[in-house]
Amino acid sequence: MKVRNKVKAKMANTFKKMVKKHKKKKLMAERNKQAKEQGMSGDEFVDDYERRLSRHKRNIVKRTVAAVVTIAVAVTAVGFYIEKRSYHTYKVVQTSEQEDIVSTNYVEMDGNILRYSPDGVSLVSDKMSTLWSETYQNFEQVRLPNQQEVPEKPNPHAMLDLNRFMADELAGFVNMQADILRRHIHKDQWITTNLIPIFNPVDPVRIDHPDFLTYTRYLVTGHNQGIGSQGFRMGIPEDLGFSNDQFRNRVGKAFGVMELQPGQVNWGVYNPQPLPGAIRMWVYHVFAGGGKFVCNYRFRQPLKGSEQYHYGMIMTDGVTLSPGGEEYVRITQEMKKLRAAYDKKNRMPGQLASRRIGLLFDMSNYWEMEFQRQTDQWRTMAHVHKYYNLLKSFAAPVDVISEKEDFSGYPFLIAPAYQLLDNKLVERWTEYVKKGGHLILTCRTGQKDRDAKLWEAPLAAPIHQLAGINSLYYDHLPHSLYGKVDFGSEEYAWNNWADVLTPAAGTAVWAVYTDQFYKGAASVIHRRLGKGTVTYIGTDTDDGKLEKEVVRRVYMEAGVPTEDLPYGVVKEWRDGFYIALNYTSDIQEIVIPDEAEVLIGSARLEPAGVVVWKEKSDNKHK
Repeated sequence: MKVRNKVKAKMANTFKKMVKKHKKKKLMAERNKQAKEQGMSGDEFVDDYERRLSRHKRNIVKRTVAAVVTIAVAVTAVGFYIEKRSYHTYKVVQTSEQEDIVSTNYVEMDGNILRYSPDGVSLVSDKMSTLWSETYQNFEQVRLPNQQEVPEKPNPHAMLDLNRFMADELAGFVNMQADILRRHIHKDQWITTNLIPIFNPVDPVRIDHPDFLTYTRYLVTGHNQGIGSQGFRMGIPEDLGFSNDQFRNRVGKAFGVMELQPGQVNWGVYNPQPLPGAIRMWVYHVFAGGGKFVCNYRFRQPLKGSEQYHYGMIMTDGVTLSPGGEEYVRITQEMKKLRAAYDKKNRMPGQLASRRIGLLFDMSNYWEMEFQRQTDQWRTMAHVHKYYNLLKSFAAPVDVISEKEDFSGYPFLIAPAYQLLDNKLVERWTEYVKKGGHLILTCRTGQKDRDAKLWEAPLAAPIHQLAGINSLYYDHLPHSLYGKVDFGSEEYAWNNWADVLTPAAGTAVWAVYTDQFYKGAASVIHRRLGKGTVTYIGTDTDDGKLEKEVVRRVYMEAGVPTEDLPYGVVKEWRDGFYIALNYTSDIQEIVIPDEAEVLIGSARLEPAGVVVWKEKSDNKHK
């Protein structure tokens, strides 16, 4: 066995030698052939081949070294760049949790992105900027909801918060100044400030450290056409009337007008001449509303600057009275006559006192509803002024009040479109009614809480029990379509806003819708509660005729008579004096008792006319 293996191994070695010798022989033959082709001997060819091989090896080494050097330089350069671009000290400015991408979904919607996450639903832009339904984890995330920060319509709650914040800051600044001044001035000096009524972000209720407040009004600036063909030269009565009744009930229970135009202004849509007598009428309107003084802006018309065309009481020559200045001179003479007839013991006549009504108004409601109108036909102040004007047509004394006031002193209380409320306010209303008050509520009232959040309950749920409502929803109509409401024997048109009411048992239905799919449903309801009543007016009309007749019926059923003055005729009582004004373009006949003493003017009232009288039948010492 061993011998056999040795033989096999020897034979294998011999075979390998033979193969190697054959390959060498073949290689030599190939070299000789190549050398012959190149004209070289075999030895010369071998030397040349070895030289080329050596040169090739040296080139490979050079290229390898160059590559290594290049890579080393590149790595060094990159490292140096990164070093220069890196921050080794830092502070944390903002942190946020990483989104849960597993449970977050995105859906395209009208060019934007609808985002679903555990935090809720939100709409974001293609750049992931939140358009609505923001969620905040910390205060640093809060941004001002303006067009620079939020490209589309901001969150309504953010807008409400912003307005409240700005109003608080403004009020805080004014109150701080009043506190500083009071430490350094004589105790007989008074402190006030000048505000524009119903103006963002002003809330007179929040400013309570001055002695009293004042306001500014310019009535003839081309912004409204007034009443009749010459109305644009006189303005509308609610501009001064509502402001009077609002500011009279603020801090100090006194007010004045700091700026009242004396003639043409320079900044209006267009700047007409006021109707002769209009400025005098405005001053008497402030007087009739309880104002303590009127200041004019300005004394002399300037010769240069942006207000060159703004009239003063004195014209550009510095001597000549302007038409408005002449009216001020006339007023000062007439006031002397009224002072002589004044009796400080006078009290409001019982007939007027029985009509007295508090109109509940809050700037938060105005801000919130103006931002979320729900229909482009909705105008918050137009709705409020509609009720204010109809009450004035009854010759009812109106106080525009806040929730700070005591409701019990008013036989009647109205809260137009009081959208934001809480259960505490509803409890106060309920107590007011049970004790004999007559409460009037209108559409949109109670739909949201103080933060403008819808109740997690049926719409306007907090007022259901108070108003006698089982359920309600609202409807809007197109501009060109008018629905109908039956009230009494009359039919009225609407298309702005309609609360469709289902009354609770024991609640009377005063008016119903006569068309649409809810034909026969309640529009106006009324119920008795304790010694008083609650009336809910669910419909908002263009002309206000329905609302006027409903409120008139509330007064009638309470046994309180009212007057019926046309819109634009103002009748007020102050300190024993009756004052009537005419904002219309027509002559108006004012009813004055024969035994009355007419002090200024006459019962025949020209446009922009004024009449002042005293009635001997008044119980002046009650």
